[in-house]
Amino acid sequence: KVASGSGCKDSGEWSSGEVIVWDSTNGKRLVHVEGHSSLVSALDWSPDCKKLVSASHDKAINIWNALNGQLIMTFHGHSLSVKCVVWSPDGTKIASGSRDYEDGKWNGRLFVWDAATGAKLIKLNGHSDMVTCLDWSHDSTKIASSSDDKTILVWDSLSGSQKQKA
Repeated sequence: KVASGSGCKDSGEWSSGEVIVWDSTNGKRLVHVEGHSSLVSALDWSPDCKKLVSASHDKAINIWNALNGQLIMTFHGHSLSVKCVVWSPDGTKIASGSRDYEDGKWNGRLFVWDAATGAKLIKLNGHSDMVTCLDWSHDSTKIASSSDDKTILVWDSLSGSQKQKA
């Protein structure tokens, strides 16, 4: 299976973002949902491939049943478009990245969410611009983030402490 996200710009506004699951062997559309009010910017499969997480310019993160398209849960917390989202290899957490406004300034920010409850577990600040990409270590204990500020940061996913900067 393959998943795709979309949205188009009509009259200067982003249209509803779609999430589509395709059969990779024959190109047939298996699931099609419109659950975001703007462009879908990122998708990731759960480790068991039964769920999808989507991020959008509408500032929301949605978890979907990848078999029937049912919306399972929505997370809110970013103040601007969510640029990236990734499921932890152990399936228990989701990390998201954006550029958020807080305390009178814009910063790149990551959130770590509980994948089962939607609870925000950790807020990670360290980038000075949009977080553009995220990935987990194979044991789900670290998160690497890159940013438009031209840095890569490595974080402890349990404590939120910054481990390394490149």
